[in-house]
Amino acid sequence: MQAASLDHIDRKILRLLQTEPDINASAIGDRIGLSQSACWRRIQRLREDGVIKEQPAVLDREKVGLTTMVFAHVKLTSHGRSNLSAFAEAVRSFPEVMDCYVVLGNVDFLLRIVTSDIKAYEQFFARYQDTNVLAIDTNELNIVTRPADFQHVAGRVRAALEEGTYQQALPQLAPDVTSPEPRANGGLAAYQRFHVELDRSKGFITDLYFNYLCLGEEVGELGSELAELWREEARLATPGQTRQQTRQAALNKRRASIESELADCMAYLLKLANYAGVDLEEAYRAKMQ
Repeated sequence: MQAASLDHIDRKILRLLQTEPDINASAIGDRIGLSQSACWRRIQRLREDGVIKEQPAVLDREKVGLTTMVFAHVKLTSHGRSNLSAFAEAVRSFPEVMDCYVVLGNVDFLLRIVTSDIKAYEQFFARYQDTNVLAIDTNELNIVTRPADFQHVAGRVRAALEEGTYQQALPQLAPDVTSPEPRANGGLAAYQRFHVELDRSKGFITDLYFNYLCLGEEVGELGSELAELWREEARLATPGQTRQQTRQAALNKRRASIESELADCMAYLLKLANYAGVDLEEAYRAKMQ
């Protein structure tokens, strides 16, 4: 889509309309040195060109009882033009959704949701899950209850974007030159060396706190997998079978998924040890003595 042609006067008008939506053409003209009729014609042209889409009333959410803000990650159950259309229609049908953003990574969209409290959000979540094309990832909910907190978070994000990326230096551990991958009997030190080389070759983000958040996410996914294991046990329970037998049967069915989640947790634990400059094997031995 081609950008509209805007001069400096247009931009002054738009700035005033954004900060003072109730201001009229006469007051705008007085502020920018333009006659009322000329100002009105410019505003009409901006509307006709689609630059001004609408002028909604912006409410103070706390004063109308909407004190809880939730940022939720959303995955489409399957992708395709029809599902995207269904998603857009579903999102528009929920007045609790204030904003929807496309994001890159393991999820498809980020929603900003406003409700009166957590119980109201749970009711919203229950209605949302009835929509066939959508799935809210409950491992990645961020809840903000005070406007000051939201402004603080937004300010931190803006500051980080302005500063650019920060890559913490990887520890200079002696590489194991005999093999590009860790040996089975090499201990934790070998796996730490492996991750040093892997992270360096792949250009992975090495910030300690970022990877701590990633570890937290993986632990959340492990928790979800264990919840699935618990449900699998309930489905497989039969008369005459011991609880241990039922659990083993459930573990056999979900072993691959559990192994994968545990491996992800271990990978980020090794990364954290590297970025903190800790020999994890030595630290563990010292702790257990």
